[in-house]
Amino acid sequence: MDYERLPVILKRYSFIEKMRVLQYYSKQIMNINGIELTSGQPMAWELETFLLFAVKADEYNDNDFKGKNINKFIEMINCIKEHQHPTLVNKIGTIEFADFLLIALGSTQFDIQTYNIYKYYRYNYFFTYVSDKIDMKKEFYKKFNVDYNSFLELGSILSFFCSLKVNLDPQILRYIILKYSKATSLLRLSREAFQKEIDKFSDSIHDYLYCVRPSYVYPFIEYNGIINLPLPHCIPRAITDSLLYRLTDSNSELRSLFGKNVLEDYLFEVLNKSFLFDEVMKEQCYKKKHNALKTSDVMCRKNDNYIFVDSDKYKHFRFDAQEIAKRYPVIYPHLTASDGYDHAANIYEYAIDKKYNIIKESAPSAKKGLVDLDRNVLKAKNYRISVHILAVGELNSLLSVHERYELQIIHGLKTAKLTGIPRHDESYNVLIQNVKDIESDKDISSINIYVRGINEEGYNPKQIYPSDKFASTEEAIISARKIDNEKTIKEFEPRYSLVLEEMNKRNAPQAQYEQLEKIRERWEKLKIV
Repeated sequence: MDYERLPVILKRYSFIEKMRVLQYYSKQIMNINGIELTSGQPMAWELETFLLFAVKADEYNDNDFKGKNINKFIEMINCIKEHQHPTLVNKIGTIEFADFLLIALGSTQFDIQTYNIYKYYRYNYFFTYVSDKIDMKKEFYKKFNVDYNSFLELGSILSFFCSLKVNLDPQILRYIILKYSKATSLLRLSREAFQKEIDKFSDSIHDYLYCVRPSYVYPFIEYNGIINLPLPHCIPRAITDSLLYRLTDSNSELRSLFGKNVLEDYLFEVLNKSFLFDEVMKEQCYKKKHNALKTSDVMCRKNDNYIFVDSDKYKHFRFDAQEIAKRYPVIYPHLTASDGYDHAANIYEYAIDKKYNIIKESAPSAKKGLVDLDRNVLKAKNYRISVHILAVGELNSLLSVHERYELQIIHGLKTAKLTGIPRHDESYNVLIQNVKDIESDKDISSINIYVRGINEEGYNPKQIYPSDKFASTEEAIISARKIDNEKTIKEFEPRYSLVLEEMNKRNAPQAQYEQLEKIRERWEKLKIV
């Protein structure tokens, strides 16, 4: 059977029948703990791919897969199993093949190997967490108008029934849907809406193999007045990971509070209750050279061995990064931001060990300073450290954040990141102190200050320090910022209007409009001053 022919063949079978056969085989791979990877049965990701074809194929006949006709279904599953994505085929024989293969397999297989009970415990902790800094229970209800307990009960009941591998009586399913109507309504799409979701993720049917499936978020599909549950094995994911993505979508403040409070406390609780360590400590504050610093999120001790756990030390090199970029382009940077730091640290460690020249771009930080590398290690390897700083006015810097983001969107960069004002302000406000902290450090060979170039110069930065004009780095930065702010005040309105125009074209999230308006408010204040 030809993979390209699947859309045509599936038009011969009724929609209800396609949903029925999918549910049957989905239940066959389920148990109370999660999913069984059993040979001889269609795998979860194969069923998920089949569902995309089934929903997209508009029927002109009402054939079924009963009796001997089931062989046709198996034949189509085998066709999906044996088909290779063109991108993978093109990478065969290259050094990139292994990386692409891992991403492809990981995007569809890694998540389903997690035990349901672990996921339910974790996300119940997340969504019911309450402290003096954040009330996740309240935030969850405000977003979905239903308590998380309803989702948890729904998932547990359906997982139990389906793991029995018996027919899920339509009347029982209707009763469950009615009993948990608020929860199921948030996990349901019409067939037409489901089709549109597929098109968001997939430029061609070849993408069906590894793309993020709408069923990860919406396992229920409504068509002709009937609510179908074709892939019950997707329920656990829909009520855990996916709900967190939906809850924090376009809410940078909530994401920040979640990462800082909920996630850190969860790490502590899990490690503390594991009884694997002699001592488990939460994040501690301390001072170094008059700088207020913090330890890792959690510190664990076993005898004289120590482990430092930092939830920020991961980023976008996770196995499913590309799939997340397709499904959640707006919040992709925030969902994956934690994954890359660890990889970056490993890369820098390797490069330093090999004595490679390094160019490191970093945003100033109160916690990490300006040179976010171990200078003792660099010194031991006989590195010379040269620091290059671009001095930009507050208003220009903030507006440029949005301009750069819109340009990335225009050019189709799905991993574009819009920096929030709090993170921007932290870097902006701490820069001068960061520079002063390293100014007298003998390990630093030079500190160079630049201002932005102009169009006629190809935007090449212009160096202003060291020079006879300024006595110190602080003086150079303050002066450059003042001049830049005065210039930006005059040109703000047309630049602001262009950003707003691009945001309107793509119907930008409300949170982005609100951030842009806050920048405009700063401009209004600076005009008066």
